[in-house]
Amino acid sequence: MAGAGPPSQFRGPLGLDIVRPLYEHGDSAIASTGGDMLDLVEHYTDLESGNVLAKYLPALRQVNGSDSHAGLGSAFTNDRATAAEDTVFQQAQNDERDRVYFDPSVSQAKADGLGALGQFAYYDAIVMHGPGGDGTSFGGIRATAMRNARTPAQGGDPPLNWKVCGDSYSIDG
Repeated sequence: MAGAGPPSQFRGPLGLDIVRPLYEHGDSAIASTGGDMLDLVEHYTDLESGNVLAKYLPALRQVNGSDSHAGLGSAFTNDRATAAEDTVFQQAQNDERDRVYFDPSVSQAKADGLGALGQFAYYDAIVMHGPGGDGTSFGGIRATAMRNARTPAQGGDPPLNWKVCGDSYSIDG
């Protein structure tokens, strides 16, 4: 489980400003600042009403999209750790991961004519940069790439070729 606390801003590996969320959970960094945590807890509550996190729904709705953590704090962090042991919560998290990240990225990769490696690259990009269409999200990054190259579905070249320290590498699509 990832950490909790006030957000901090730092420059990411691509030179992008990244704001760490107030709370994040799990392998896909389901976060409070973008509404992911609210969606997760709502889905968890749909699957299991009266769960340990249901009481935080009003506070999550109140702070959604902001830097505030009013009504959450250490009690929420502790209850989140308890929920993490609940198989229903784990299922809710997997469902949200698939809905927000996995299914859209694999669908788009398949539509672009990409194989397993391309599907993984799309999934990684959507997890690391988020869904959406702005320049720093998955959709914006994909749009920028497509201005410079065609996908295999558009007749583009499926092999991947690159050089590292003067050595050439290639993976056939």
